[in-house]
Formats: sequence, structure tokens, C-alpha cells
Amino acid sequence: MRKHVLLAGVLLLSAISFGQKKEIKKAEKEIKSGNFTEAMMLLKQAEGMLAGADSDITSQFYIVKARGLMLGSVTDSADLKMASELLKKAKEVDTGNDNTSAIEEETDSLKGILENNAGLDYKAMRYKQAAEKFYIAYTVNQLDTLFLFNAALASKNANDFENASMYFQKLADLEYTGIQKQFVATEKATGKEESFVTQSQRDLMVKAGTHVNPKEKISESKRELVLLSLAQINIVNGDNEKAIEIIDQVRK
Repeated sequence: MRKHVLLAGVLLLSAISFGQKKEIKKAEKEIKSGNFTEAMMLLKQAEGMLAGADSDITSQFYIVKARGLMLGSVTDSADLKMASELLKKAKEVDTGNDNTSAIEEETDSLKGILENNAGLDYKAMRYKQAAEKFYIAYTVNQLDTLFLFNAALASKNANDFENASMYFQKLADLEYTGIQKQFVATEKATGKEESFVTQSQRDLMVKAGTHVNPKEKISESKRELVLLSLAQINIVNGDNEKAIEIIDQVRK
């Protein structure tokens, strides 16, 4: 009798596992087709069966849901933040490292979406939205301190001095300088020098014939700008004593 009970339990778990995988696969298919609402409905059904699921399936669920949010809500800060949290959960539960490559791929995709949309928001002077997206990108990988710097600038431009102060203070504590190697080339059409993120990107444009005179530069330190911005915000907030301390630090 006990064997029959155990067998029934195993069969039940197998059926649940199959059901979870089926719903997740269906959701992936809908996402590829651009049917994000349908995908989220399927994932909601799968989520109800997650209790007791193995780490591989649970991790897959978080990855697919993050992908659906990313691609279906490329301009929505709240959904992009949720996607970031889901990818972190996917990594936490992936104890067997079965989905490491997929998590890394989706994380890179998320950073690209955030950076691109934050840049568009900034150019359109939607500084608050830009700051939100730059900061989410920073939380994805806190080694990318340029995102934190951009979030600080955008917050300051939005007169969001509370967040601006917090971000600039973090930069000050990290002794952020922003010094980096720049890959530049002159655009033929305008005669203006343009910077590229990587050497390969610049070389590709030179090879295409749109740019000439490739070279490398070292950017100037942003340390002074960080500290002076922090001092300025303290003055706005009425903390002149703190502002004077920071200005003395700049002088030194």
C-alpha cells in the first residue's frame, strides 16, 4: 500500500512538473510572437504550480517572466525594475547552474534596454524617468558606476535633490572619477569628433568610410564635478556647513 502511495505521489509531481514546463514553453512562444498579454496570463497559471517545483523550472519561470516584462514594457520603469528583481531571483534559485547562460544573456539585454531608453528620456529632457532607468541599470551590476553617475546628473536636472544627493554621495564614497579610455574618430559628414564605447565599434565605422582619424583618449576626472554637485545640493537643502566641508575637500 505504501509503495502505491509513493508511486502516486511521484506521478503527481511529474504531472505538475510537466504542466509547469508546458505553460512556460507556451509563454516563451507567445513572447517571441509579441503577444505579451497572453504570455503573462500563461505565466500566471504556471506560477500557481511553482510550490515544490525544482530549481531549474523555478529559475526558468523567473527568466521567461523577466523577458516578457522587458520586451513588453521597454519604457516602463516599474516593469523594468521588476524584470531586474526576477533575474536576481532566477540566479538565486538556480542552484544547479542550469540556466547561467540564459540569465546572463537576459541581464545583458535588460542593461541594453535600460541604457537605450534612459538615453532617449535624457535627450527628451524627461530627466526623472531617465534617472530611474539609469539607477535600475546600476543595480543590475554595481560595477557599472557610470550608470550611477548618469542617474545622479539626471536627478539633479529633474530637481529631485533627495535622490541626487543620495547618488552623488554614493559616488563620493566610492571615490568615483569616471576616468576611462575613449575610442574616438572624426565623422566625415560633420567634421566632429565622436566617441565610441569600444574599439571595435569605432574601427567598424572607420572601415565603413563614415569616420576618419581614429585615436584614443583618456577622459577627464569627474571627481570634482561630483563633489561640487553634492555641495550645491547641500546649499539648496540649507546645509551650508556640510557644503563648506565638501568645498574644502575639493580645494585640497
